[in-house]
Amino acid sequence: MSSVFALRFGDSVALLLIALVLGATSIHLGGDGSPDFRIYHFYNGYAAASGGRPQDIAAAQLQTYFFPGMDVLYYWLTTWLNEMPRTLRAVLAIPYVIAATCVYVLARAVLPQDWPWRRLISIAVALFGVCGAASLPTLGTSMSDITPGMFVLLGLCSFLYFDPSRKDAAVLLSGLFCGVAVGLKLTSAPLFIGFAVAIAVSRWLAGDRWFRGILLFCMIGGLTIVAIGGAWWWRNYTLYGNPLFPAFNDIFKSDLVEWGRWSDDRFKPRNGLMALFYPFYWAFVPSGLAIELATRDARMALAYICVPVIAAVGLFRRSRKANSRLDLIFYIFLPIFYAVSFVLWERLLSIYRYLAVLESLSGLLLLLALLPAVKALKRHGLNVLLLLIMCLVSITAVYPWWSRSSPAKEAVAIGPLPSLPPASTVVFLDAYAMSYLVPFFPADTRFIGANNNIVHPGDRGMLQRRVETAIRSAPGTIWGLEFPPAFPGMADATLLHYGLTRVQPCSQLRSNIEDGILLMCELRPKALSP
Repeated sequence: MSSVFALRFGDSVALLLIALVLGATSIHLGGDGSPDFRIYHFYNGYAAASGGRPQDIAAAQLQTYFFPGMDVLYYWLTTWLNEMPRTLRAVLAIPYVIAATCVYVLARAVLPQDWPWRRLISIAVALFGVCGAASLPTLGTSMSDITPGMFVLLGLCSFLYFDPSRKDAAVLLSGLFCGVAVGLKLTSAPLFIGFAVAIAVSRWLAGDRWFRGILLFCMIGGLTIVAIGGAWWWRNYTLYGNPLFPAFNDIFKSDLVEWGRWSDDRFKPRNGLMALFYPFYWAFVPSGLAIELATRDARMALAYICVPVIAAVGLFRRSRKANSRLDLIFYIFLPIFYAVSFVLWERLLSIYRYLAVLESLSGLLLLLALLPAVKALKRHGLNVLLLLIMCLVSITAVYPWWSRSSPAKEAVAIGPLPSLPPASTVVFLDAYAMSYLVPFFPADTRFIGANNNIVHPGDRGMLQRRVETAIRSAPGTIWGLEFPPAFPGMADATLLHYGLTRVQPCSQLRSNIEDGILLMCELRPKALSP
């Protein structure tokens, strides 16, 4: 094991402090009532754990067809700890603790052993990174991108874990970790590619066999990705004609939906100038350019400034043949990884939450950029400046606080549900996120999304035909679920299309996940209504 990675008792205390802070914060923020929980995470986990729910159609909207690997674990944890909501929230903070531990280890490796306040600075750098606007609002929720992202950070630490003589072993382990991240969530792909490019360039500059490095990384990473998600993608291909259904349907051309990319491009930069300076657009004023809710956070803008400074220092030291092993990792590998990953994020995704891993490294990048000025600032002066900058960024941040569940004796507390006859069909009449309710209904109930982000009345795709057939030929009673305040008139339009009407009185559904009340009505064809 590398000496820079060896932890002592004081480090154990520091990591325990990090775990207590993040665990307590997760408990304080409240339970998961986030949009993605309500839309698909809970349902997808339940569906995968209970045999796939083949009778349902688009119950979780477009996201029904996403790989449910993490969702199964989340569903199991929620079910197991449902009556212990505080414990559940503490357990769901574990990925953040692991991510912060990785950043702590990296920051600690950067600083000399005799550096004043060394552990305190490393703790501050770690917490500063994982408490940014991309990460903190999703702490303890299924919406978090730190959960898959922590594996990328473990990959970074693997470069410190192995001795210099075992470079290939470090590459293989990092490839395994990064492959897990992509396998669990494909939005980690920019990080994987950034990692591969950084390995190639840093090994080339060090005079090592760069092609061997990138080959090993991509080989083990690719095998890991296929091992995790391959069966699901094959299933999607055989069922829908598109392994990533409905994404990239402009390439795979499944007839279930229209041919197109089916990607969310709302948050991509609108022009070249914005693309060049994108992080600064939400650094100083609250903005919704890269996320659904108003957000201000200067962490990424700070990193944007620090990366070229760090790269320049690395190249300067290389020109003087003064690069140590740690210099290669922190002043060459890290800025390349960061820059490539960010460019790919901006080009392919541009959704702020997916910057969680890069944001978690912002404090470390600031530390690296300031270290060359140690002679002018002295060590204590550099520490003070670092802490002041991080404090200023933190207190000026405006977080996109996603909805949380209300306090209850259970993590997911659902009010009394109507008693449904066997083999009933429930139609989601509008696009509101309601699939999280499915596990609480009888298992033989069929759920159909009829008007949402993938199917609409009148669509030409085969998926809409399946919806039409299922609703018009439903063998048992039909029920409608809706939330009129969110989508006024949408449920009425759905009913009009299918020639259905509500049977009064309707039931009101309450849960600690919602601030409002859902409406559930039995439906009948208009011709049969009195």
